[in-house]
Amino acid sequence: MARFSKLHKWMCFAALAIAPAGSAGAQDAVFTQDGPEKFLWRSEVLNRDDVQAELGDLYVTLQTNGALTTKQVSIEKGETPTDVMIRNGVWPHWLKNRMPLSVDAMLCDLNPDICRADRKGGSDWTRAWPGRTLNLPDVSLELSYKVGVRNTAELTAGRSDVEVVETSDLSALWCRRTGPQHELCKDNEISGGWTQETPAIYQYVYDSNVDVERFAKVASPSALKELGASESPVKMVAVPVVEARVGTGAASKGEFSRVIQDLSNNVLVDQKLRLQSFFETNAKRFRPMGFVDENGKPSRPWREGENLSPVKVAHIDAAAELTHCTFGQGVALKRWNFETQELEDVERPAQIVAAAGGATDAGPACGLLNSTPLVEKSHGTHTLGLLVDLLTLGGNIQTPAAAGEPPITIYHVPIGLSQANQIGMEALEEVVQLLPWWDVKVVNMSIAWNKADSRPIEDAIVRLPNTIFVAAAGNHDETSGCSVSPACIESSNVISVIGLDLDDNNKLKILKDSNYGSRYHDIGAIGANLVSSVDGGMIGPLSGTSQAAPLVSAAIGHLIRRGKTGIEDIYQRIMTTAVLDSKLLEASKATMIDMRRAMDFDVDFLELNNGCKMRGEFRGFVTVGDIVASDVESGGHFYLSEPDLRRVFYNEREDWHLMMHVRGHEFLRRAYQIEPDHLQREFRFLPATLENCGDQEADAVARFKLADVHDLMLASR
Repeated sequence: MARFSKLHKWMCFAALAIAPAGSAGAQDAVFTQDGPEKFLWRSEVLNRDDVQAELGDLYVTLQTNGALTTKQVSIEKGETPTDVMIRNGVWPHWLKNRMPLSVDAMLCDLNPDICRADRKGGSDWTRAWPGRTLNLPDVSLELSYKVGVRNTAELTAGRSDVEVVETSDLSALWCRRTGPQHELCKDNEISGGWTQETPAIYQYVYDSNVDVERFAKVASPSALKELGASESPVKMVAVPVVEARVGTGAASKGEFSRVIQDLSNNVLVDQKLRLQSFFETNAKRFRPMGFVDENGKPSRPWREGENLSPVKVAHIDAAAELTHCTFGQGVALKRWNFETQELEDVERPAQIVAAAGGATDAGPACGLLNSTPLVEKSHGTHTLGLLVDLLTLGGNIQTPAAAGEPPITIYHVPIGLSQANQIGMEALEEVVQLLPWWDVKVVNMSIAWNKADSRPIEDAIVRLPNTIFVAAAGNHDETSGCSVSPACIESSNVISVIGLDLDDNNKLKILKDSNYGSRYHDIGAIGANLVSSVDGGMIGPLSGTSQAAPLVSAAIGHLIRRGKTGIEDIYQRIMTTAVLDSKLLEASKATMIDMRRAMDFDVDFLELNNGCKMRGEFRGFVTVGDIVASDVESGGHFYLSEPDLRRVFYNEREDWHLMMHVRGHEFLRRAYQIEPDHLQREFRFLPATLENCGDQEADAVARFKLADVHDLMLASR
């Protein structure tokens, strides 16, 4: 599509970028001195009656709010007003019914010289003879395709009245997205478009005759097999979409806001997407999060001889310096090219530089310190460097993956920072649709846009329940509510990361300017003054929730390598093993990622109020029965089953317990007052290792009261 080549031209850095929108609350960004810009309206064609109703609502809403621009056309012999709209591309020829009565009435209002309302409430068009002029909505419609994955239940006959065409040729889907100019489409005749084609859903079907390697530049061969297999719960499809680019003419700011609010489920408008980063001057500290051991070396997140799987991570950020000389072995980098619509392999230096300032073929300044790097030039390179460093354990990872695949593959999606906001946001939305094609399991997004107006892109993210999105919480010092996406998307596959720092006493505190609040944000990571790769082959410090997010993404990447692939399983794992701090329990659902503990499988953790710490095995309560507690906020009584418990943490500041537990398939985290007699209940624990535990011996089962517990993590469940 032409919009991608335009985006490519705007891939230069600026402080702000692209974003979607929908409703009132952030409309200042969409206005220029010349008035409101055009916006994009779209509707998926799964049900034609729904498209007719939504398209009718578009026209009526614009007209009602005084924001509908019109064009004049001449009526030809034998044409009804509906025929004229179809001929001029304002109404689809393939809709089952003609215009709804509401649209007919609107059109009549636009043409008082040739139409008037009749006594029955209809429209009298008897004066609309050939040669007369008809005022039509000045809207450009087109039939295009969104290529991605859909759950099979979404494509059943009960949800869709559009024909489903099965094909084993992926180009039959792909070329409906890109047009015939793409390399894969040279021999594929794609006819159709707005006036010629009746919409159909194209579904890819894999069989043994499909040459999946042919499509390696646009999709992972393993993903092609999985998403096209008959037993796969999701399918790779091209879904028809009606798109309208709408101009609101001389509409006032308030009129435009009302239009967007009414149409928000279908609309993208221009806003500002910002990269999440601020600069500060603190030391880099990975040790409290378990990324670095006592000797300052990267912690190895797997056991000797363990069979590891390859992992694929997406990095959606500002354009990064992918050939940076500090990137070592163990990771394959691919770049998404918006212009060619292909994945490009990136050739990089063979080894990490041994010492700062060492001269290499990559340049004499490789690894030199830039103490004040510019965010605008280095943001994407910096967050990518954190991912590479943590996933490859400092560039020295050598453990091979199965089937000859690289152990770690990072797909870099460069978000151009430009004023072409709508164009760029459309491109980003389509990239989200492609993530399952690339077999990506975790996505790092250190970007943000206004949540109030982001329904289309939020829907695209939520629709991928097997892909985890790790999002920077944002750097706006927002402590009540949540106004940014993707961090504030309330979905099980979105993990929002707040920024943390260490004070002069080495205690955790909220990073300056970080958004926080346990209602929306999940977990924290230290994001202050982290040193990573920056522009020009150098290294330097940046701070922000942007820097915190890759730390959580890397920990999740290692969990996936070790076989943890379910989103709920991964979420429970990082929450159950996270650091909890009584001062920060309301800042996020869990205070800080602890990779070392998250990787310590099949082990429970116990810390007593006297400072004794144990790794071992929880053996259950002595007395069988539920734990009775009351919710601190509501006061309601709850009966917590021991098998449902995941964590019990004593908040000594407020004298209540934070408990993590499951109910059905839901993972809950709540503050409880445990009944006094239930605090006296005893449980058995078999320690494997001990720290500061006096005469207690390892491998000896001991009894402890719940009242003695500072933190009990049932992480083996």
